[in-house]
This record gives sequence, structure tokens and C-alpha cells, in this order.
Amino acid sequence: NKDGSGEVTWEEFKSNITDDSVQALLALLELNDSDLWVLFHLLDDKQAATLDAQKFISGCMRLKGPARSIDLAQVSRNQTKLAERLSHFMRF
Repeated sequence: NKDGSGEVTWEEFKSNITDDSVQALLALLELNDSDLWVLFHLLDDKQAATLDAQKFISGCMRLKGPARSIDLAQVSRNQTKLAERLSHFMRF
């Protein structure tokens, strides 16, 4: 990243999409450019709007497999968030 923090914002992440190494990683993971927004937000589990390199690499390795694994990961995350909201609601 540009500020030396070791974390990447969405804007920094997006600006590197055309890099050959990023494209190679996407091909390896069977993802396309349109999946990157979902990927970034899946890996940003604390909703900090940033990712560090370790989180990015480990997250990508978990998604390695069939091309639509990212869809399943997104559904799982959405379901977890919904369950948390429902649990909070049920307390009242």
C-alpha cells in the first residue's frame, strides 16, 4: 500500500486489478474482476474497510476451488450476519 500501514483500502485494491500478478491470482482462484468487490468484503470481516496481506492471502486460499465458491462464502457471511441481527432482535 501507499501509506506503509501494511493494509490495503478498497481503492488501493481496485487500482491494482490490472496488475499481471493480480490477474494471475484471479485466474488461479477462478474468479473474475466482478467478484473482487465481494471478495474484498468477505475478507474484511471486521468491516474496517481495509485488508492486511496475511488476511488477503489466507482468505484467497480458503476460496480456492470451484469458481462459484465465492458465492457460497458470501451467502454464508450474509447468513451469519442475519442470525446475529435476529438474535439481537429476539432479546427485546
